[in-house]
Amino acid sequence: EVLTWSVSGSQQSMLLSMLKEFGKDGLHTHLQTLQCTYAKRCNNLAAACRRHLEGLCRWEVPEFGMFLWLQVSGIKDASALVDDLIENHGVALVPGG
Repeated sequence: EVLTWSVSGSQQSMLLSMLKEFGKDGLHTHLQTLQCTYAKRCNNLAAACRRHLEGLCRWEVPEFGMFLWLQVSGIKDASALVDDLIENHGVALVPGG
């Protein structure tokens, strides 16, 4: 049995168009911009956690990446809390296990 994993022709065409539009250094510049944007967002979130959640949650600020994992103290199943934050406060998060 042979299995081939490949990207569809339309996706390849779209990627090629995007790379041409970005130019020689454009993709690198774009990725650096995204990296800085998400680093700032993560730092802002970490500052908000220190200000409002100290003693209620534990977290570690990632050295790289854009996700902050919170452990809510004293709650085994935070799914109801998660649902409320998503539905009523516009917080983007995913419950962990």
